[in-house]
Amino acid sequence: MAAPLLPLWAAGGAEAAGGGQRPRPRVVVLCQRGNNSQRVAARLAALGVAGVTDMRGGYQAWAREVDPAMPLL
Repeated sequence: MAAPLLPLWAAGGAEAAGGGQRPRPRVVVLCQRGNNSQRVAARLAALGVAGVTDMRGGYQAWAREVDPAMPLL
């Protein structure tokens, strides 16, 4: 259920991500390490919210794997 750690520009931009069409709305739940966001995303999906996902590993994984210059608090 987790979203891949990939910046939009690496996927070719919004047009490439949506096949030239406007992408469907999506809910991405974020937290520092990914634990809380995983639980919240699962709960939202269980409540019937469509297009819910979490960012695996949270902000820490994003900073480590995608953008090392991102400051972490």
